[in-house]
Amino acid sequence: MKLADGVWAVLNIAIVGPEKYRFQDLVCVELALSLRGSELTSMVPEPSGGEDTEFKWRDGQSLKCLEVQVKGLLIFTEN
Repeated sequence: MKLADGVWAVLNIAIVGPEKYRFQDLVCVELALSLRGSELTSMVPEPSGGEDTEFKWRDGQSLKCLEVQVKGLLIFTEN
């Protein structure tokens, strides 16, 4: 997918190992920061039986849960 002139992104689930985990961590931290204005109550990395990270927050009287599974993304530029 073209992001801008000369900048492309390719979804790639073949990104594995340390590179994938770094990307996963960055995505989850970014999500946590974006939820800081909410009533975020917990962020659990690698919950048992869950996805990559689980977020819980209060929305009035109810408790919301978001499970995140991160896939890979490659961004490259034309030279």
